[in-house]
Amino acid sequence: MSGGCVTRGRERRDQQNGQNSKTMEQNQDEEQVQLAEANSLTLTMRSGLEAISKEIRDLKTEIKKDLTTLKEQVTEDVKSEINELKREMYQQLSANTKTSTRISNRRGRGTDRRNRDVEYGGEGCAL
Repeated sequence: MSGGCVTRGRERRDQQNGQNSKTMEQNQDEEQVQLAEANSLTLTMRSGLEAISKEIRDLKTEIKKDLTTLKEQVTEDVKSEINELKREMYQQLSANTKTSTRISNRRGRGTDRRNRDVEYGGEGCAL
């Protein structure tokens, strides 16, 4: 009888070892599946990040072009405005210079008349 008990014990042990072996294989399979899923997720995230990075680079390039164009337009507008202001200032200065010259000429003529009148004995021209 003891031989039967030993055999049954071995059978149980073999069954447990077989079950343990199957469980280990299942665990390994599950780990491989999880690892494959993690790798797939990593690749998906990486490709997503690369796509986002490309979009950011493209937008950055586009914005630089737009800013350069805007800068050129603003520069042209400012130069145009400055030239217009210069022209207006020169016109006003020219008009002021003409007015000043006329006033100076009139003052000079008035002074000349008074001087002549004083020289000839009068105190000015009485009308």
